[in-house]
Amino acid sequence: MGPRLKLCLNEPGNGQYYVSNEAMSGNVVLELDRPASIISLSVTIRGTSQTFTQSSGSDYLMHTTFGNRSCHTLVHQKQELFPPENVRGAITTSKKGFQVSKGLYSYGFEFLVPYWLKCFNDHGAKSAGFNRTLEDPRLPPSFNSDAATAGLVDFENSYYKMGSVTYYMKATLVLGKIGFRLTPGNTIIEAYQGIEYIPTPRCDGNQAHILQANIGPTQSFVSKKTLKVNDSLDAWIEVKARSLSRVYRLDRMFQRGCQRFDKVSLVLSQRPVQELNIKIRRLTLQLVEIMNYLSQGQVNAMVGTIPLVETQLDLKLNSSKIKTLGNGTIEWPLELCRIPELANYKFNEANITHRGNKMFSFASCNIKRAFKFCLSLGLEIDGSRFDAEVLTTMCDIELSSIEDHEELPSYKVSDVPPNYTND
Repeated sequence: MGPRLKLCLNEPGNGQYYVSNEAMSGNVVLELDRPASIISLSVTIRGTSQTFTQSSGSDYLMHTTFGNRSCHTLVHQKQELFPPENVRGAITTSKKGFQVSKGLYSYGFEFLVPYWLKCFNDHGAKSAGFNRTLEDPRLPPSFNSDAATAGLVDFENSYYKMGSVTYYMKATLVLGKIGFRLTPGNTIIEAYQGIEYIPTPRCDGNQAHILQANIGPTQSFVSKKTLKVNDSLDAWIEVKARSLSRVYRLDRMFQRGCQRFDKVSLVLSQRPVQELNIKIRRLTLQLVEIMNYLSQGQVNAMVGTIPLVETQLDLKLNSSKIKTLGNGTIEWPLELCRIPELANYKFNEANITHRGNKMFSFASCNIKRAFKFCLSLGLEIDGSRFDAEVLTTMCDIELSSIEDHEELPSYKVSDVPPNYTND
């Protein structure tokens, strides 16, 4: 047997994925069952954002090979492990390399993933696609990391997997020539280890500051269609929210004062002249996922839904709650927080995995993942059934929780590992 190479990466602090400011460290283990000539041993961290798009009207099954491909290098850093630095600087390595005795060797390494994107230096900000308008774009999270091995499970899934953000470590052993050999080049042995990376939110780690920054001006979202209650009365559903521009995991969604779906009302075109018997029979909350893949000016979009809450209800509205606002609007609050199941609901408490990915928004130069909320209500008004649906604007979804969020300490200049070459 020849030399054996193994890349051992230390587990991230949370046991699942690396986060911003977290060092990625480990060892490259080299096992030699006999003496060998070694020119170099190195370890590289690399990240890419890749997409494949189809031109409008093209048939996926017939024209797969004629689409547009795009690959952006997010990070590429290399660290030389052997020969030692003092030896590399003192002599020039010959084609035969250094003679290394039989045995087991371990070489430690450590990388600190940068915030900046290498591809920005490659193509400039004007060609940054979805990142073009961002002042300080950061490394995107791992996404569709299994795309290369997932296969075409179904037609829809194949389109979903046409964009990926992957990070990995690669150890490379270059062997020298021993004696007379006819092979034109050196023997190269490589070992790979995939990496899951998700950046932490942009904040100072102060919970009170995050909560305050997450509250904005009141937004109003109205149901798509008007409900024709009778010949003289129309109605529609309205959601008033101040905290739906960014939602963290475990955030309350219906609890009184949460500023999300705690102020949902039935708005009437006029005060009813007679008593209305109105019941909420059904409530559904979904997350609408919008995927955009960009390559050579061509964008492919894909929209899907992720169910969050679905419950059957028998909640009768109290007519004494009808009120007339200063602008003349007649509002009938639904008071969804009265329903224990909704009042206790926390967003993404189960830490959902959708098509192999956790729930988070992000953008790279050629991939953008965005979300909206969709609230659907089934109403019964005087025995007649009505359905209403309210769609919010784009919302940033964070995988981390404000309750558990604790920012890792920022590295000072003196703490940053050496700047490795991209060779």
